[in-house]
Amino acid sequence: MTSMIAAITFDPTIRGILVMAVATVVLPGSIFMIISTNTGVKSGILIAMTGLFGWMFLMSSVWWMYGIGLKGRDPSWQAIEVNMSREADTMTEEVNSLPAPEDLPDPIELLDRYPDIKATAMEDPAFASLVEKDPEEHRLTLSKVVSLDPEIRADLNEELGGWRILSEQDTRRGETTAAADAVLASDRSTSLTGFAGTADYFIEDVFYFGGKEANEPILPGEEESLISQGWTRLRSIVEVKNPELYSVVTLRQARNFEADPSKPPEPTQPRTDVDAISVIQLRNLGNKRFVPALFTIINLVLFLAFAYLLHHRDKVEMQLVKAHEQEKS
Repeated sequence: MTSMIAAITFDPTIRGILVMAVATVVLPGSIFMIISTNTGVKSGILIAMTGLFGWMFLMSSVWWMYGIGLKGRDPSWQAIEVNMSREADTMTEEVNSLPAPEDLPDPIELLDRYPDIKATAMEDPAFASLVEKDPEEHRLTLSKVVSLDPEIRADLNEELGGWRILSEQDTRRGETTAAADAVLASDRSTSLTGFAGTADYFIEDVFYFGGKEANEPILPGEEESLISQGWTRLRSIVEVKNPELYSVVTLRQARNFEADPSKPPEPTQPRTDVDAISVIQLRNLGNKRFVPALFTIINLVLFLAFAYLLHHRDKVEMQLVKAHEQEKS
């Protein structure tokens, strides 16, 4: 208790309380004062509170609709396992259906299956340099290959046991790898992997399993008709329960280079003589709209309650006026 009191400072704690107090007195307080001088204190309170909670209901409805304002926790990835080798089964049962990195097609061999696509891709000098390097040093990954054409990604997904690979254009890849970086930066993971930072490893591919079909982004070359998109959204609404969404980020230890101060640093290259590490994560949907939804319902109930009290008070006053007129007559 003493520590809590000692932590109270003028800025922002006391200043914030004073600002809220002044704002409450000046805005709702002034409106209540004007109404109460015209209708009476009791009616003024009911009218002011009805208007206040009605406005707050509209505001919180917008918060609920767009997921802004007073909101809950955003969706995030939670690490459930860091697998150092796929030689044995993982603790996460769903991951066992995903082929181990050593059993996946070699990126160059996968590219050779599509000579026309390869010929077009090799016109890019940067991509050609990745392919033409020594197999022990090349940085070509499956993600880079499937980014060339949707056909390659669709064919590879059929070999992944229900999993699907993310291309480099997929916006979800950045969030997933960033969450994996945060996991590997923790003290517990550092003691297990020996990685001191992101420069110590090379991220290869990202795989997804589960989740709703409607959450899949539409990538270039995979556009659907409006009718097809609408039907997918409709099926997503009917599917009330969200299937669990898993992700696997595969990475390898980076090769060590002797730094030359006179030259720019070498790009990170993976070691091919070590096992790939798999960071397994589960999607936590959070409760982003739960808090504004609850706030909206509370304000709606209070608005209806004060509106009913106003209506009841109005009926009572009308009966009194009618009785008074009958006495006069």
